[in-house]
Order: sequence, then structure tokens, then C-alpha cells
Amino acid sequence: MTRTRLMLAALILGGCSSDTGSVRFTDAVTAAGMATLIDEVSGLEWINDEDACNPLGSPSEDTPMRARDFCDGLVFAGHDDWRMPSVEEASALITDAIDDGFELTYQNPGCPAVVAMGGAYIMTHNGSMPGAMTTMPPSVGIRCVR
Repeated sequence: MTRTRLMLAALILGGCSSDTGSVRFTDAVTAAGMATLIDEVSGLEWINDEDACNPLGSPSEDTPMRARDFCDGLVFAGHDDWRMPSVEEASALITDAIDDGFELTYQNPGCPAVVAMGGAYIMTHNGSMPGAMTTMPPSVGIRCVR
């Protein structure tokens, strides 16, 4: 199914839009002010507030394990089933958000990359090739998903 058809289906089925006019992504904020992002196509929920790109510092051998442990132990917006995203999920989130004009929020506004399963690093919109894998960014964060 093409991207246009998916977006049209979301509109027909009552997909919500954010303040930026995105049909694919919907902002969700709890009463406590915790912000998440709902991907209306995949059904995934992403953290999208200052904890969204939890800084992990310079990449090292233990970065993927620290990122996994952070997501696995996270209780946020009333949920405790957060996890580290796959490479495909992280890449699609970043590129599709850019394509849709949806602004992702980061704790570190200059966050150049996020870590995904398998220890892969995915460039954010702050990198030279958003959504692409990179080998050794200067710093990295984690954006948990459920």
C-alpha cells in the first residue's frame, strides 16, 4: 500500500492530526503533562517530551545495554511496557516525522542519533542523513516505544 493510500485510509478511518497538520502522528499528553506520540499507521506509541531522547553520552560498548535497560525500566504516562525500538521503527519514525512536518522533541535539542536494537545508531533530524544508520555519532540518546 502506498504512503498516500495509508494517509487517505487514516483520514477516512478518523485519524487525528497534530498541531503541525500531520495525519500520521497524534500528540497525546497525560494530565501530568507527560507527552507521547501516537503513530496512527503502525499503532506504536513513542515518548515525545524532554525524556524522549534520554542522553546516553558518547557511544561505547555498553550503550545498547544501557538504552535497553532504560526503556525496560521506564514507567511513563501510566505505562511500564516501554522498549528499545528496532532499527526499522526508529528510522521510520524519524523520516516519516520529517516528511509529515511533525516536530520530535528531544531532551538534548542537538541529539544527533538514537540507539536501536542490535546496537545500531540512527541519525535524527539533527544529523546529515536523518533516518540513516551511522557508525559512531558524537553522542547518542534513546527514544523508547511501546
